[in-house]
Amino acid sequence: MIFRVARTLVGLILLAAVLAAGYGFASGDIVKWRALAEPYVAAARTKAETTIAEWQKPKPADKPEPVAVARPPAITVTKATRREITETVVVTGSLVPEEEVVVGVDVDGQKIVELDADQGDHVTKGQVLARLDRRSLDVQLAENDAALAKADVGIAQAATQVAQAEFAVTDAQNQVDRTAPLQAKGYATNASLDTQTIALRTAKSRLENSKAGLNFAKADRATLVAARQDIVLKLAKTELKAPTDGIVLSRAAQLGQLASGSAGPLFRIARDGKIELDAEVTEGVMHRMQVGQRVLVSPSGFDDRIEGSVRLITPQVDQATRLGHVRVALPADQRLRAGAFARGEVITARKQAVALPLTAVQVEKDGAIAQVVKDGRISTRRIVTGIRDNGMIEVVSGVQEGDMVVSRAGTFVRDGDIVTPVTETPAAAATDLNATGGTRS
Repeated sequence: MIFRVARTLVGLILLAAVLAAGYGFASGDIVKWRALAEPYVAAARTKAETTIAEWQKPKPADKPEPVAVARPPAITVTKATRREITETVVVTGSLVPEEEVVVGVDVDGQKIVELDADQGDHVTKGQVLARLDRRSLDVQLAENDAALAKADVGIAQAATQVAQAEFAVTDAQNQVDRTAPLQAKGYATNASLDTQTIALRTAKSRLENSKAGLNFAKADRATLVAARQDIVLKLAKTELKAPTDGIVLSRAAQLGQLASGSAGPLFRIARDGKIELDAEVTEGVMHRMQVGQRVLVSPSGFDDRIEGSVRLITPQVDQATRLGHVRVALPADQRLRAGAFARGEVITARKQAVALPLTAVQVEKDGAIAQVVKDGRISTRRIVTGIRDNGMIEVVSGVQEGDMVVSRAGTFVRDGDIVTPVTETPAAAATDLNATGGTRS
């Protein structure tokens, strides 16, 4: 207020001085100057008195300004919720046939004269894949047929000789039977009986020889029949046929190539076209796997995932790599290629449980902790955790469903601090963790 009064007086005096200078103050006419300035000075005095009077008037007491109250710091919290949570184990490996069938040759030295299947073809059981040259085998078969016909003639001749020998034995036996009674009564000599007895023995010996000859002829024919069967079998093997339905994985056969059993298989077939994942698994998680568990497989280059199941768990772990193997059966899909890389997620557990975002749990040397907010105050609790799933972790004990928990444990707050909770959904916390690509340990 005093400043306002002083400013008004100075302004009026300066105004008076300017007016006086304009009317010849420099000439020394002081009386005239005073006359001219007097009205302005009076006005300034009046203004100053009025201002001072207003300043001196009593004023109502000023209202006290409200005192600002400090607000507790805001902290983001999330609610412990009950939800379905699954545990997965990530495995990697290659796509392989569930069962590989090889097709080779048993007939050595025959040329491949025809190819009827190639790599990637779908084949059915009994389908011809390739043919070998069979001309030499056809000649052997014709020779065998001729030998069999000759053997049949030999058997017929031997059978005739046996019949003749049997007749001779019968006749000789009759002679002996007639002579013996006569010799006993004295009507025939002993020499006559002896002669007939010797003739009977000779006939029997010839019969035995004839039978042996017949058996030999039959055996010779049986040998020829067996040889014919072998030739026919070789002729059948000149057609290389698929032993099962499937997909041809590889073909080593070439036209004009001399087939040899020692050269390895000519075709490799994936039985029934089934392709599966042969995945490597660390020994530390193999005990959590069981046959039949669901697996989500992502083959290299696929935009979608294929659902399969654990078919086989190998009973042995490699001592050098400390890795075991798991076979994952996959549904039929023409896009699958044997040898391709694939990644799988084995679902080892699924349950309904209380869960928190991983960021809300801090692991210390004595165990895991979570910071619960109750009535605006931090309470640090020891918790027991379970399985993890997509940024969430199961809480077995220590936190109840509905408890509000600090979203990022161990940041800026301690046990007993008073805070202002700001709610965040568990899904948002888990999404934020996945976006950063981090996990707490």
